[in-house]
Amino acid sequence: VYFGLGAVVDGPFQYQGPFYDMTLAPWPYDPAAARSLLAEAGWRDEDGDGSLERDGRKCEFTMMQIANHPSQSKVLPIIKEDLAAAGIKMRLDVYEWSVFLQRIDERNFEACMLAWTVPMEADPYQVWHSSQADVPNSSNFIGFRDAEADRLIEAIRVAFDVKERIELCHRFQALLHREQPYTFLFAPAKLSGISARYENVRLLPYPTLGTTP
Repeated sequence: VYFGLGAVVDGPFQYQGPFYDMTLAPWPYDPAAARSLLAEAGWRDEDGDGSLERDGRKCEFTMMQIANHPSQSKVLPIIKEDLAAAGIKMRLDVYEWSVFLQRIDERNFEACMLAWTVPMEADPYQVWHSSQADVPNSSNFIGFRDAEADRLIEAIRVAFDVKERIELCHRFQALLHREQPYTFLFAPAKLSGISARYENVRLLPYPTLGTTP
């Protein structure tokens, strides 16, 4: 979809920034392993239609898609096909942007795909703290609650030592990796075009904290 101009990510912080743990490997795409784990949990293709069942229920869910979205219209059919290889059925419900947002605000959905633009400084409170889970129209629209996550988020906010804050963020990223409230996908590359009319332009990469770019 992005012609290789991006990176697979596994966390909510700026990719390649100090708060992002580059040592944490994303979960691999492995349909065979997925089928094995689902079989251990009692999900099997009882009727031979390619989809798994358990206790009379299909292994399926509905994903919301934004109508005419340039990347979702390409990414979500790929995900649907990949999930089907593991016996999981994903239905796509397509909505105009205003309706999509309304359903998000009302928590009226099973799954959705969205993108966050994250700041250079790490503060996960708005999106992840449990105090925001029941706030109307909040950024924690999935209702994520986790006592350990709350403790880490609160500690990040008051950690003035940069190394300590980085370590706390890495622990928080590892928690999200384990619990999977989001399945993080990718960070597209930032492409910049600069007119030849401008001179002495410098493009600066993400700076390491405590250094001058």
